[in-house]
Amino acid sequence: MRSAHNIKGGARSIGISEVGRISHCAETLFLALKDGTAPVTSDVTDLCLEAVDRIKQAMESFEEENDLNFDIEDLITRLETASDGDAPIAPPAKSAEQEEPPTEVSTEASTEPEPKLEPKPEPEPEPKVSAPEEKTAVQQAPEKSAPEKKSAATKGGESIRVAIEKLDQIEAIVEELQSAKIEIDDFVDELKKLHAMAQDIDIAAFAPTGIPGSGLELGSLPFEDVREGTEKIYKNMRARARNLGVVLSSLMYETRNLRLVPAAGLTRPLVRSVRDIARQMNKKVSFNASGEDTEMDRVVLEMLNDPLVHIIRNAIDHGVEEPTIRKAAGKPEVGEINVEFQLVGSRIQITVKDDGAGVNIERVRQKAIEKKIISEAEANDLQKAEILDLIFHPGFSTKDIITDVSGRGVGMDVVRTNLNALKGSVFVDSEDGVGSTFTLQVPLTLATENGLIIRSGGQIFAIPVGAVDRVVDLTTEEMVDVEASQALLLDGNPVPVRYLSGLLGIEQISAQAPNQLPAVIIASGWRRAALVVDEIIARREMVVRPLREPLNSVRNVSGGTILSGGVVIVLNPGDLMTAVSQVSASLRVDIDSADGEAGESRPSVLVVDDSLTPRTLVKNILEASGYDVSVRVNGLEGWEALAESDFDLVVSDVQMPIMDGFELTDKIKTSESYGEIPVIIVTSLANDEDKQRGLDVGADAYIVKGEFETRILLDVVNQLI
Repeated sequence: MRSAHNIKGGARSIGISEVGRISHCAETLFLALKDGTAPVTSDVTDLCLEAVDRIKQAMESFEEENDLNFDIEDLITRLETASDGDAPIAPPAKSAEQEEPPTEVSTEASTEPEPKLEPKPEPEPEPKVSAPEEKTAVQQAPEKSAPEKKSAATKGGESIRVAIEKLDQIEAIVEELQSAKIEIDDFVDELKKLHAMAQDIDIAAFAPTGIPGSGLELGSLPFEDVREGTEKIYKNMRARARNLGVVLSSLMYETRNLRLVPAAGLTRPLVRSVRDIARQMNKKVSFNASGEDTEMDRVVLEMLNDPLVHIIRNAIDHGVEEPTIRKAAGKPEVGEINVEFQLVGSRIQITVKDDGAGVNIERVRQKAIEKKIISEAEANDLQKAEILDLIFHPGFSTKDIITDVSGRGVGMDVVRTNLNALKGSVFVDSEDGVGSTFTLQVPLTLATENGLIIRSGGQIFAIPVGAVDRVVDLTTEEMVDVEASQALLLDGNPVPVRYLSGLLGIEQISAQAPNQLPAVIIASGWRRAALVVDEIIARREMVVRPLREPLNSVRNVSGGTILSGGVVIVLNPGDLMTAVSQVSASLRVDIDSADGEAGESRPSVLVVDDSLTPRTLVKNILEASGYDVSVRVNGLEGWEALAESDFDLVVSDVQMPIMDGFELTDKIKTSESYGEIPVIIVTSLANDEDKQRGLDVGADAYIVKGEFETRILLDVVNQLI
């Protein structure tokens, strides 16, 4: 109502009388609805939406200096009649669809509109809609030309709303940086004084003897002052450098947060789309959203728009039944579509659930055979999840006829394509007669993410950690042949195995096959694959940059990042998963049987770490280099393992439950039985105090995880064994 009032005043002030008249009548109707003098019916809601659409059309006509393409007098009459509340509302004359019996759609969502356009299946362009203040949530209608206008508008620069609290936080951090800069300036002044003292010492040390100020007078020079001053500056600079690192990390974190926007920007415009599509299909649908305050990168939010629209349209068209069918099945006449946003680790999970008929598994199977997507023999071997995944295949649709809403086999393909571009995943679950659930997972932000750094074919690559299910060692006993293709039995299920170098089309470096090979298990939805690599190096936080044309269209690649060794290519897990099913099965993984080395004695290493990824990483590195490795998850288990087996070396983390690494090391070194066993501490604790404590308890080496490199670990291990 307030929006209508403001539009009325603005329109009259610039001479757009048509907009002023419609806004005035709409305001009167909104007031009547608020006071209860006019009933809230489906027809009245349609009229309100039409009024807002016509306001936008009138504005566009004014801007383009064109005549109105609708009958304003008819609209004014119907608005005035509705405001009286005692006469039926005549349906809009222009839309044949609106002449059908009205179908009520419950749309439960936020009442505040968001200036964002959504596609609508109706052929006529529709303008934005402002929402009444109470009861009915009305979203802007879509418009066919809107995407082009948006693109043109954003060429000059993009903008985003930022909460003042976020700016205050950044300002406070910048003030800390300013304070740090002042302290550093003070240190520079102190260094200047020390430099002057050092020059005096230098002159005195090399001056000819017997001359005042010569080397004979060295005893009077400020050696002690220089030593104390240098030590003081060193300690202060070390502390300030540590604090500066914390401040810079905070600044980076808060700066990234500026790009985050609430998920409500996605769900609010969907209310209108749901209502329009449901009415067109004579269905009743209640749209509900939760977790709308969950924040994500603006770019991620925009790229999720199309997938969500297609999934919801698909749910209304294929899932939710008509009211009579639902009633006969014992369901409420109004179907439900629920969208939930939640933060899971460093990724956003979006769940879209409906209570419709579910996916007809057999129909999907038959359609896939008809369209020659799979053969009949292949179809008979597919599991339920694999059959459901076929709906994302380009051109796939179970519709027998093509409409303006569905049937072209484009929607679900767009969903999978957009999710792959976001380095995300999507999978579907369905139960006949109960409904379907689509689960989407995308990164919180595209700017930074954690990556698993690996070597394959002699080259360094990064795989987003969000797509890594686990890291394993492949052995002959775990490998099976499935239809002439190799697979790994993982949790009782066969997982296809491929050389990563083969997927990327690079040459695999020839080497004598070990009895174990490191492999990265990647996951996309329900699908998993084991990628054999040369070496697993480390886990790093990455700032991922998109590649420029023409490199941005290279398959299997999502961007690049800069690490200490230079530019590293970041791989796209979605593309890799697709490539797994396409690469030749003749690229077999060669693993020697362990029996050939049964008589050889290998150095035995005990790795103690409560974190899975670092523990597996160290284990793989050592085993790939020929060591026999056992793992434990805390210091107590590590101590007990020493009594069970003979070990040549212990590699231990520090921060662990029950018994930490310092306690374990001290216990080993003070023991008569195990005191000679070398101990390497590998930890994220990087300050000098912790390093000194590690050495005090007897550790033979101290490696910081943040500076961890395979070569460093192997060099230290080789020296100690």
